[in-house]
Formats: sequence, structure tokens, C-alpha cells
Amino acid sequence: MKLFLSRLGVALAFALSGTAANATVFYFSDCAAGSNAACVPGNDSNVGDDPAKPRRTLAGFNVKTRADGEHVLAFAQGSAVEFNGMLYLGQLKRPTQSLVLTDYKPSWGGETLPIIRFTPSTNVNALNSAGFNMSNAGSGFAFRNLDITGTGAPNYYGSGFFFYKNVSEVMMENVTVRNFGIGIYIAQHTHNPPTRIENVTVRNSRIVDNFAQGFLGGGYKTVMENNLFDNNGFKGGSRYHNIYLSDYAENMVLRGNRLTNSAMVNGRCTGVSLVGHDHLVNTLIENNTIVELTANWGCYGIQINGYQSSTKYMGFDGTVIRGNTVVMGGAAGSLGIGVNACPNCVIENNTVVGLMDSDFTGIAVPDGAFTSPGAKDNAITVRNNSVYMNTPSANSRAIRVNSAESLNDKVVSNMIYFGPRSHANAKCFETASRTLSSYAAFSDNICFRTGGPNKWSDQHATLAAAQAAGWDRRSLNTDPLLTAEPHASNGWTMPVRAGSPAINTGSRTLSASTDILGKLRDALPDIGAFENGNAPPPVPAAPTGIIVQ
Repeated sequence: MKLFLSRLGVALAFALSGTAANATVFYFSDCAAGSNAACVPGNDSNVGDDPAKPRRTLAGFNVKTRADGEHVLAFAQGSAVEFNGMLYLGQLKRPTQSLVLTDYKPSWGGETLPIIRFTPSTNVNALNSAGFNMSNAGSGFAFRNLDITGTGAPNYYGSGFFFYKNVSEVMMENVTVRNFGIGIYIAQHTHNPPTRIENVTVRNSRIVDNFAQGFLGGGYKTVMENNLFDNNGFKGGSRYHNIYLSDYAENMVLRGNRLTNSAMVNGRCTGVSLVGHDHLVNTLIENNTIVELTANWGCYGIQINGYQSSTKYMGFDGTVIRGNTVVMGGAAGSLGIGVNACPNCVIENNTVVGLMDSDFTGIAVPDGAFTSPGAKDNAITVRNNSVYMNTPSANSRAIRVNSAESLNDKVVSNMIYFGPRSHANAKCFETASRTLSSYAAFSDNICFRTGGPNKWSDQHATLAAAQAAGWDRRSLNTDPLLTAEPHASNGWTMPVRAGSPAINTGSRTLSASTDILGKLRDALPDIGAFENGNAPPPVPAAPTGIIVQ
């Protein structure tokens, strides 16, 4: 990715008031439905290398006959162009060329993102790389400041972006992808190094209103950062999601995204907002915000797990889930974060908020029964998480780490807070029939219920009973003195006040090295996601995603 960005950095950054070094710019202005009223169309008889004399469409245009290097196709702000089929990326350039699709400011004053609308009559993939080898370093694609729009038709399964086989060095930045079946599909079906999809980055973009999935697939070193995923998967049900990691993925990063309104049916979330199946290796899920306040059965926050299979390998080796804020509300049972088939996984510094009167599990290992020829839970670390549950039922539990096959798990430095209307039998921890010797560490936690005692675990009614049996020797069941209960107005955060018993009482050797804000913990680390003195960030005024021009 560094090579591609270094070569295209200038082309991506300039406002098209001039030509970047070593780049050729072509300008387009079409005035299809949705254009600014002042839109002035170009003319396909123009060469298109002058913003005052743009071409109108891509008809008969490609850069294959031109020299290698960077080429920029710039669409007028406030304009709109339509395609009634797919646009093969391979038709636009040779594998030895790099290509940027972006916007420019026309003389007639357009301001909104240019719309590239696809109106096919069948389920085709709009921007399609199938059959085209883009594996040469530095010769990929960049898409910037565009509104990629589908038909929005019911039961439409075509993708906005479809990447298949040899694809590398792709950047999508400040792009809206909407009204498709699948917003972005990276089809890395197997672990097959000779034909793989690598270094695809989606940043500061909006993936919204897509019928089946917002994002689907995997790839090598795929990065999704600071995007908004909203109202994807509204076909509804457990198979539809804002983000669906699947097939094969290695070293994937999901950072700073905001996910809301997953698989909405009749005003309720019916599918996991961020789910991962199949075979994922070293996936990093950090600093995302997931808010689903209308959860129905099957609506979870983050779920990385295998499903029942007699032949297909399932495994999520080395997954790290850290620094995320997961807020779940509604009338049906739900889950904040769950994993299985996840050896050497780490779940740390997350804030999980359960705002429901029914069954709720904050963090679950394993998440559901699972048998397949795949990885097994082992050596999982659950530390420095903050879990808040305002009205959990008797069957609710804050943290469940009870995989029968797992050894050497660590459950340390977690903070759990039950609100005053919590059922007295809601459990801090669930360990099933596992013995203490099957854990590498289980200590230095706080669990507190406002207004009365809580049930410590499924094996021990109280902390005193657990400690008498050797568990939780340095754990506490005192009030952690939250600065305020988590709420939308404070960004759903859970820092503590001065004098909190959570301060300096976390595990000195096994706590996370940083807190939810990425700040270093001191030699006497605190319990929970926040280190004392590290104030939470201000609540953003606008959702993550689009860059306002």
C-alpha cells in the first residue's frame, strides 16, 4: 500500500485546479437525473483534458492506448452519470497503469459528490474487477469523492464494488456506496496466494442502504477505517449484516467505523452488525462504535464464530477485539461481543452496554455450540473490559468464558456494573463446570450491583464463596464510582471518579498495556477500559463517514 500511496498521493490530494506531476487528467460532466439544476453537460467530441471542455461520458474512452503512469478521471461535482450495466475495471486501463476516479469543481458551481448510478435490469456487479489482473504493485485504483448508487430495487444482489482473483492496491476514500445488494464484495474464497486480493482500503466513506450486506468478504491486508455503515441487510434475518467477514482473510483491520441499523425489519435489528465466519487470521477489530438500540433475537454487536460444518475449516486465530464501544438495546435477548474457534484471541478495553430487560450477555467465549474440522478455543484473554447492564434478567451474565476445550484463558481487570433494576440472579461471570486450574488467571475484577448484592458466578453465589474456593482472590464487589452511567450524551463511556476502588487495582502483570484511548497504563494499572486520569474523548457532532466538502 505504501508504494501505491506514494505514487498516487499527489493525485489523491490535489483539488484538480492543476495537473499532478506524472499524472494525466480527463474531465467529465453528464447531467443525468439527480444532477444540480445548473449542470452543464460536456461533449464526447472533446478530448477532455481541459476542465472547461469536459467529455460527457466514458463512451468509447479508455486509457489503454496511453502511456503508463497515473491517469485521473475527474467527474464534475453536482453531476450524475448512468450506466445500464456493469463497468469492467479492466476496460478502463492496462495492468501497468494506475487510475484515479475522483471529482473536480466545475465552472457552473456544482458542490455535491458526483453521482455514478448503475441501473441494470439483472443482478450484475457495478464496478467489477473479474477477469482482470491488477497484481502489479503501484498500478491499482483509487476512488475518491464519489457517490456510487444502485437501483435500490428489492431482491437485488449485485455489488457496488466487486473484487475477484488478482487485485491489489485499491483505495476508496470519501465514497458513498448505496442501494445495491452488497455494497462492497471482496471475494477471496480460499487461501490461495497465487490469486489473491491484497491491500484494499476503504476509508472515510459511507456504506448505506444496501439490501443484503454492507461489506462482504475478506482478502489480504484489507483495511476499513472511519466509515459509516448504516441500514445494510434490510432483507432481514440472521444472514444479513452491516459487515460480514467471510471466506478467507489475513491481517484484516477494521478501525474507527460506526455501525448502526443492521438488518432492520419493522424497525428492529434482526442480524449481527459485525459478523465473521469461515477462516480469518490475525484480524484486528478496534475502536469501532456499534449502536443497535432496537435489537430483536439474533441482533448482536460483534460475533466472530464458526458455524456447524462437517467439512469446512473454521478458525479465527489471533483475532484482537479492542477499544470498541458496543451498545445494545431492545426487548429481546442479545449479545455484545462473542467469539469461538478463536485460539490466542484477545478481547480488551471494550465498553459493552446492555440496555434491555431480557437476557443479555456482554462478552461470550464461546459463542454457541460449535463443531467442525477447524480451530479450537485456547489461551483466550479477556481483560480490561467495562460492561454495563441496566436491567438484565436472571439469565443474563456480563462475561462468559467457559469453553470446555480451552486451557490457559485469562480473565482479569474487567469492570462490571449492574443498574438498580437488575435481577439479583444476573451473573457477573459464567464458568460452567470448568475448574480454576483450567485458567491461566482469573482475578483482579470488579462486579457491582446498585441497590443490593449480585450473583458472582454460576458456580459461586457470592465473591466471598468464590474466593473461599480459590477464585478471584484480588477481585472486588464494591461500587467502582463511575463518573456517569453510559449514555449517548457522553459517548457511552465508563470512566471512574477519583477515589474509585478500580484505580491501581488491576492485574500488574496481565492488564492491557494501553487503555481504550490508546494511552499507556502505569505500573499500577486500573480495572476497566479507562486508565485513571485519561478523560474520554468529546462526543462527535456528526457520525463517522463522509467528508463534507
